[in-house]
Amino acid sequence: MEVVLGIDVGGTGLRGALAPASGEPVPFARASQAIGLRRGAGGIEGVVPAAAALAASLLAGRDVRVKAVALGCAGAADLGAELRISLPAALRAACGPATVVVASDMVTAFLGALAGSPGVTLSAGTGAVAFGGDLSGEWRRADGRGDLIGDLGGGAWLGRAGMTAALRASDGRRGGSPLLLRHLLAAYGDPAALIRELNARADRAAVLARFAPAVLEAARSGDRVAADIRAEACRHLADTALAARPTGLLSPVPLAVVGGLPDHHPDFRAALLGALDPGFAVRPAAGSPVEGALRLAASADRLPPGLSSWGVQVTA
Repeated sequence: MEVVLGIDVGGTGLRGALAPASGEPVPFARASQAIGLRRGAGGIEGVVPAAAALAASLLAGRDVRVKAVALGCAGAADLGAELRISLPAALRAACGPATVVVASDMVTAFLGALAGSPGVTLSAGTGAVAFGGDLSGEWRRADGRGDLIGDLGGGAWLGRAGMTAALRASDGRRGGSPLLLRHLLAAYGDPAALIRELNARADRAAVLARFAPAVLEAARSGDRVAADIRAEACRHLADTALAARPTGLLSPVPLAVVGGLPDHHPDFRAALLGALDPGFAVRPAAGSPVEGALRLAASADRLPPGLSSWGVQVTA
């Protein structure tokens, strides 16, 4: 049996699936692996051995031949040197002589959420990015620039804004939230402990994002400062989605809103939907980034026009 293999790499681990190589890539086997991923100077660290191990575990004991493997990973478009150089050889060692496709997770999220149709995906998890395409050559990306200078409205941004409001209250400055200060003290003991934590961790974005649920909980309870932070986050994300809308698509443009923030916080999702441009038609995500990776693997020899310029590397 000829199959395709798709792998999604997120901040907390990897998820993979196998699907038949012909017809719709409907998964028949899945696997996952927890791993703490970090960004380094050369790219996303630790992905290569973990992806090879996940592929090997999916294929163990199966009488199949892998036609193509596709992997979507955060940062692959900007910091993916290790992936582009080392991953094809590592996956071929695990899968045999297959075509290997390496892509940003914004591409696999788009292909999964919209089932390969034109439109826009807005992903809001630890980070924030929107990706849109008409499948005919026009592709647009907005944000996804990391927690230092971008990802506005994402979990790390929310967490940082909430921590800042807590520290304002600690200092007695205007714009502070005593409620968020109580959340921060419960989590870290004192502000100095928070600063030590942030300075010592390479996964700073994840540390910041862990405070985002406290911000949203405070907003639900009526805290004005937290509610303002939530509203600003939604405005940022709405702007990001609008910037990624292909100019050639007629309104209403299909939009899939995905990621941990809208998926796990209904109040945040409702506020975000209320902030979106009316030219969008929001639809449920048809599939996950793993399904998107399977679609990418299945179409490795016939990528939509222009997609290769968005960090998609095919090694045949």
